Amino acid sequence: MSKVLVISPDTIPVGKNLAAGPGIRSFELARALHRKGHEITIAVPKIYYNNEKIKEFNIIDWNIWDKMNLGEICNEQDCVIVPQGLGLAEFSSLYIKSVRDDLPTIIDAYDPNLIEGINSLIYSEKENLLLFSNHLSALVPLLKRGDFFVCATERQKYYYVGILNVLGKINPLTYNKKMVDIVPFGVPEEEPVHERNVLKGKIVDENDLVILWTGGIYPWFDAITLVKAMEKVVTEVKNARLIFMGGKHPRMHAPPESYYKTQKLVKKIGMLNKNIFFIDQWVPWYEMQNYFLEADLAVNTHPVHLETELSFRTRVINYIWGGLPIITTGGDEISELIKKYGCGEIVKPEDPDELAEIMVELLSDEKKRKRMSENAKKLAKVITWSNTIKPLDEFCRNPHIAEDRKNEFARKTVLSAVDTLQEHKLMLETEGIDSDEKTRLRFLIRTGTIFKKFGPVETARRVREYMLKTIRKKRD
Repeated sequence: MSKVLVISPDTIPVGKNLAAGPGIRSFELARALHRKGHEITIAVPKIYYNNEKIKEFNIIDWNIWDKMNLGEICNEQDCVIVPQGLGLAEFSSLYIKSVRDDLPTIIDAYDPNLIEGINSLIYSEKENLLLFSNHLSALVPLLKRGDFFVCATERQKYYYVGILNVLGKINPLTYNKKMVDIVPFGVPEEEPVHERNVLKGKIVDENDLVILWTGGIYPWFDAITLVKAMEKVVTEVKNARLIFMGGKHPRMHAPPESYYKTQKLVKKIGMLNKNIFFIDQWVPWYEMQNYFLEADLAVNTHPVHLETELSFRTRVINYIWGGLPIITTGGDEISELIKKYGCGEIVKPEDPDELAEIMVELLSDEKKRKRMSENAKKLAKVITWSNTIKPLDEFCRNPHIAEDRKNEFARKTVLSAVDTLQEHKLMLETEGIDSDEKTRLRFLIRTGTIFKKFGPVETARRVREYMLKTIRKKRD
C-alpha cells in the first residue's frame, strides 16, 4: 500500500465545518482510500483550521502560501491527489517549484471548473477575460504536471482527453497508457439515519409535503423555473412546501445574484414563508441526512448549456443517497442515470408548466414516490465511494510518473510546446524579424542540414528557439 496525500481545496465535513462539494469529495476520497489500506494524510487549507483534530485522519495544517510547508508535506508521500479546483496560479507555481519532480501527481478534475467558472463571470468584458485568463494560467501548468487524471463522467473523460492531447500530455509515449479514468462522486457506505426532526413540525406542519432543494442557487442553476412551477402546484396540492437550503455559499465561492433574484421573485408572488421557505444557513454535512429523510421529493433544475452537459451534480448524488424521488432537468449524465434506474422524472429546461405537472403527479402518488425511493436506494449501493474509487485505488497501489515526464527529450519537446501565453505572443509577432533574418531562417530550413542530421523534431525545436531568441534580441 502507499502513502497518499489528499489535498483539499476547501473545508471538509467534520464537526461544525460547513463543507461544499469539493471538500466533501476530498474527505470521502481520503476515507475510501484509507479503508482500502493506504496510509492517508488529508491536507486542509490553513485559513479555515487551527490544529483541529479529525477522527481517522492525520491532519496537516496547510497554507497555500507557505512554500516550505507544501513541499514538506508532499515530498514524504508516495503520491499526491491535487484538485484542479484550487484555481490559483500561485498554487500551481508553488506546487511545481516546491514538490519533488519524481512525485506521482494525480489531478482530480471531477469538476470542469474552467467551463463552470464562465457562468460566474458577471463583471465587465475586460475583467471577465482577465479572470478567465488567470484561471487558465493556473490550470494549464497543473495539467502538464499531472501523471494520472480522474474525472466524473464519460463526457468529461473525452473533454479532458482533448485538452491533454493539445497540451502534449497525450503523446506517442502515453498514447497506450491509461492517463484519464472515471471516478464519479459517490455516496457513503452507511445508509442515512434520522436522528432528529428538522423540517416537519419545525418549519412546516407535520402533514405537509416537502420538496427539497439543497445547495447554492448559483448562476448555472435555474431556481426561477421551480418557483414559477410552485405557483401552479399549490393550486392543486395545498400542503406542498418548497424548501431552499443554503442558497448562498458560506465562503462566497460563487456569486449570490441568482439567490437574490430567486428570493425577490418569491416575495413578489407572496409565497415567502407560506409555501416557499429559505434556510440560508448551511448545515454540516453529517446532519443533512435528517433533511433528506423528512423530505418527500427533491428537485434540481438548470438550463441546458455546455456546463450542464459536462456536469455531475453533487446535490443530486446526495438525493440518491437520501433515498429521495428526484425531478431533474435533462442534459447531463446524472439525469440519464436517474432515468435508467427509475428513481425520478426528467423534465425539459425552463418549462414551469411541465415541471408543475410532474410535481403534482408525484406529490399525489405516494406509491410511485415510494417505488422511486426504493430504486434510489438500490442505485446508492452501486455508487458508494468504495466502488467509485477503484481506478484511483489501482493507481495508488502502483504510483508512477507518466512516461513523458520520465523522458528528457519529451520534456524538451512535447511538454514544452505549449508553455506560456507570453511565448505564444512572441511566436506570433513575426513582424519583429527583419527581412535579412527571415532570409537566413528560410535558408536554414531550406538547406535541410539540421533536418538530415537530427530529424524533424530537433529541427522544429531549434527553429523555435532561434525565432524566440531573435525576437527577444530585437526587443532588447
